[in-house]
Amino acid sequence: KTSTPSMFRVEEYRNFFSELVPGLMKKGDVDIIYLPFKEKPAAFLLAFTYNGSFMLYMITNDSGISKYSPGRVILKLSIDSELSRRYGVYDFMRGAHGYKMRYANHLTRSYRIIVHRNILLFMLDSAMGFFEFRIKQDERLLNFFLRFEKWLRVF
Repeated sequence: KTSTPSMFRVEEYRNFFSELVPGLMKKGDVDIIYLPFKEKPAAFLLAFTYNGSFMLYMITNDSGISKYSPGRVILKLSIDSELSRRYGVYDFMRGAHGYKMRYANHLTRSYRIIVHRNILLFMLDSAMGFFEFRIKQDERLLNFFLRFEKWLRVF
């Protein structure tokens, strides 16, 4: 079990992915890989694919079998498979998660550039960035920020 609850507990995230993924799958721009264990899925990996890169978005696994590290297993298998089969780059994308450093052999800088038409949206976005870790740990706080952002977009 992780210290952060699943983002799929939040309805907005579920809706976002329910709308996004099928269209990307039709275009071939998303990969969903699963790892079987005793005839059941032990882990899933979601990645975006573009221009010769395999961009890891998320890994999720069955917490009941976490002692077998299914997340690590699916990650290692996908790195070996995707680099040898189709892609020249396996991109872990943004974030400072420790597992990324165990596998990476090259680091690049990412910049986030946002232009807001509304000063309140800018302030909300800045607050969310500053409190990002805390927001991800607290489902109520995340829901509050998402509802507040939706309300602000009306104005």
